[in-house]
Amino acid sequence: MSDSNETGNTEPDALVRKDVDMMKQAGAVFARLMHYPQAPNLLDYLDEKGMLIFGEIPVWGDKDPNVKIDNPLTRQWLAEMINRDFNHPCIIGWSPGNEITHHYDYVRSMLETIRKDLDPHRLAAYVSFTAARGNASPENDPVGFGDIAMINVYAKEADKFTNVSETLRSRWPEKPVFFSEYGVKQIGEALDSTIPNGEAIWAGISAEPYVIGGALWTFNDYRSDFKGTPASGNREWGVVTVRREPKAAYEQVRKLYCPVRSFSVAGGSIQIEPRSPSEIPSYTLRGYRVKYTLRSPDGKILKSGTLDVPELAPGAPVCTVRIPDAREGVAIEARLFTPTGYAVSEARTTVLKK
Repeated sequence: MSDSNETGNTEPDALVRKDVDMMKQAGAVFARLMHYPQAPNLLDYLDEKGMLIFGEIPVWGDKDPNVKIDNPLTRQWLAEMINRDFNHPCIIGWSPGNEITHHYDYVRSMLETIRKDLDPHRLAAYVSFTAARGNASPENDPVGFGDIAMINVYAKEADKFTNVSETLRSRWPEKPVFFSEYGVKQIGEALDSTIPNGEAIWAGISAEPYVIGGALWTFNDYRSDFKGTPASGNREWGVVTVRREPKAAYEQVRKLYCPVRSFSVAGGSIQIEPRSPSEIPSYTLRGYRVKYTLRSPDGKILKSGTLDVPELAPGAPVCTVRIPDAREGVAIEARLFTPTGYAVSEARTTVLKK
């Protein structure tokens, strides 16, 4: 959420960079942002660091008066947003709304406007919270008009997410499924807060091969007067506080989103186990590096260095990277870095016995 208790919604460059850097450090490659066109300084930094987003206009909720077929106002909003932001590579798609109802003709007409008049090259889809309901079908729900089925689901049971993805697949068998928002509840602002059942929920999201990912709601706690907001005045969904202090939930999702299944140090080498093609995330690692430090038993740094990691495709065998000068009597610390400089995993050994 583009929000700060100190600067409001107009975020300075330093805060924008800090938020994106922390998301990237946690393994994120896609962000579901607030439901309106984003600030130029944010889009510029997302371009630079390789974060993907959908651009979206502010049509939200089951009573939004703008949800009507061929609405000239929302056509104007789409045109202004796309014309302004067209050249940002971070934007991979456009959306005409989030969690709306009575929307079949509205969504159809807006997606047609995007494809025919504004941008035929990017994805176009809207964000649903109705498509998995019992009465939803291709005849009355517009998910089928989108390039992907984007769905928001909040539940504490892992099988709820698998059931939703199976339901969407049965109704729209040609559409990949993306959980555009997932979560359980507000987790509190305490630094030891975690996402209840978070690991099992991510496994449920990742269970089916046609599910292409998910976006946790949300990165940061944020101010709100919406119903259910705690006395703090902050919605406490975040993995970081309003002051950007990491909660335990931050490391929880960092492990789930890590691009490798495991990263460990044994003896004088580092073992990197790629994820399988069926896991989320799952993509080829190119340009990754390992930075290592050798320490004496009393903690003194003996040597530091950087090693290139060979290209690793999903399902490849465990990769072994040997550390020069690793020997008995030293401790090894190692971190795995992305091409853009983010440490996404780390490991260390105890001092090796002489």
